Amino acid sequence: VETRHPTAMVALSGNVGGAENLDLDMMLASIDILALQPSAETARAFTGALGSVDAKLALMRTKLVEGLDKIDSDDHVLSLIDLYQNSREYQLSVEQLLTNSLGKMGDAKVIPVLMSIADDPAVAIETRSMALEILAKKKSPEVVALFSRMLGDPTSNLRMREFALHAMGD
Repeated sequence: VETRHPTAMVALSGNVGGAENLDLDMMLASIDILALQPSAETARAFTGALGSVDAKLALMRTKLVEGLDKIDSDDHVLSLIDLYQNSREYQLSVEQLLTNSLGKMGDAKVIPVLMSIADDPAVAIETRSMALEILAKKKSPEVVALFSRMLGDPTSNLRMREFALHAMGD
């Protein structure tokens, strides 16, 4: 479908600019209601929604950037720089949210995942520090081994070594 009608273009711009087709209020209310009645089905729905939202957001961002690429505008560069910064902040926020959520679980299965997060140089230092802090409270033998290895690794980030020393004490 293609249109060049000025009124249609204004309406479409308003719709896309405000993300008007997203019924976020309905989704948030539904999540709140479902969270009050925890079940395996609700957990599966939430997990499925996380994957679906990420996929849809990735598709939307791709389409928006492709659209910007077709527009020769002075704002184009600034828009992409803003998007880049927002994406970095979003990624950090998601990493921290998931790391914190894993840390709240009493299940021992989260320890290797948190250790992987703490040891991954591709993960933001704030998130790695959070994972180390959570692991320090778990007091498992695997965590002590991780801290020892990180302390002895000259390529480890200085901040991580300082945190590990602080968390482990003497």
